[in-house]
Amino acid sequence: MRYRMAAWAIVGFVVAGCWAFMRSQGLCHFGLHFYWVLAANAATYALLGLIMETLRQRMRSISNSNWT
Repeated sequence: MRYRMAAWAIVGFVVAGCWAFMRSQGLCHFGLHFYWVLAANAATYALLGLIMETLRQRMRSISNSNWT
Protein backbone atom coordinates (compact mmCIF):
# COMPACT_ATOMS: atom_id res chain seq x y z
CA MET A 1 0.00 0.00 0.00
CA ARG A 2 2.99 2.33 0.48
CA TYR A 3 3.71 2.27 -3.23
CA ARG A 4 0.13 3.21 -4.06
CA MET A 5 0.26 6.09 -1.58
CA ALA A 6 3.51 7.28 -3.14
CA ALA A 7 1.91 7.02 -6.58
CA TRP A 8 -1.03 9.19 -5.44
CA ALA A 9 1.39 11.77 -4.03
CA ILE A 10 3.43 11.80 -7.24
CA VAL A 11 0.27 12.32 -9.28
CA GLY A 12 -0.64 15.27 -7.06
CA PHE A 13 2.85 16.70 -7.47
CA VAL A 14 2.65 16.41 -11.26
CA VAL A 15 -0.84 17.92 -11.41
CA ALA A 16 0.27 20.88 -9.31
CA GLY A 17 3.32 21.34 -11.50
CA CYS A 18 1.16 21.40 -14.63
CA TRP A 19 -1.24 23.90 -13.06
CA ALA A 20 1.60 26.14 -11.93
CA PHE A 21 3.17 26.03 -15.38
CA MET A 22 -0.11 26.90 -17.07
CA ARG A 23 -0.79 29.73 -14.63
CA SER A 24 2.70 31.16 -15.15
CA GLN A 25 2.02 31.37 -18.89
CA GLY A 26 -1.18 33.41 -18.35
CA LEU A 27 -1.96 36.66 -16.61
CA CYS A 28 -2.96 35.11 -13.27
CA HIS A 29 -0.40 35.06 -10.50
CA PHE A 30 -1.02 33.70 -7.04
CA GLY A 31 0.60 34.61 -3.76
CA LEU A 32 1.89 31.16 -2.80
CA HIS A 33 5.36 30.04 -3.75
CA PHE A 34 5.60 27.28 -6.31
CA TYR A 35 7.07 24.71 -3.92
CA TRP A 36 4.26 25.24 -1.36
CA VAL A 37 1.67 24.56 -4.03
CA LEU A 38 3.49 21.38 -5.04
CA ALA A 39 3.76 20.18 -1.44
CA ALA A 40 0.13 20.98 -0.60
CA ASN A 41 -1.19 19.27 -3.72
CA ALA A 42 0.99 16.20 -3.16
CA ALA A 43 -0.28 15.95 0.43
CA THR A 44 -3.88 16.36 -0.71
CA TYR A 45 -3.55 13.62 -3.31
CA ALA A 46 -1.81 11.35 -0.78
CA LEU A 47 -4.69 11.85 1.66
CA LEU A 48 -7.21 11.22 -1.11
CA GLY A 49 -5.29 8.09 -2.08
CA LEU A 50 -5.29 6.88 1.53
CA ILE A 51 -9.06 7.26 1.69
CA MET A 52 -9.57 5.54 -1.68
CA GLU A 53 -7.24 2.64 -0.89
CA THR A 54 -8.85 2.10 2.53
CA LEU A 55 -12.30 2.01 0.94
CA ARG A 56 -11.07 -0.31 -1.79
CA GLN A 57 -9.63 -2.76 0.74
CA ARG A 58 -12.81 -2.71 2.83
CA MET A 59 -14.99 -3.29 -0.21
CA ARG A 60 -12.76 -6.18 -1.26
CA SER A 61 -12.98 -7.77 2.19
CA ILE A 62 -16.77 -7.36 2.23
CA SER A 63 -17.14 -8.94 -1.21
CA ASN A 64 -14.85 -11.82 -0.20
CA SER A 65 -16.85 -12.46 2.99
CA ASN A 66 -20.09 -12.66 1.00
CA TRP A 67 -18.76 -15.59 -1.03
CA THR A 68 -18.03 -17.78 1.99
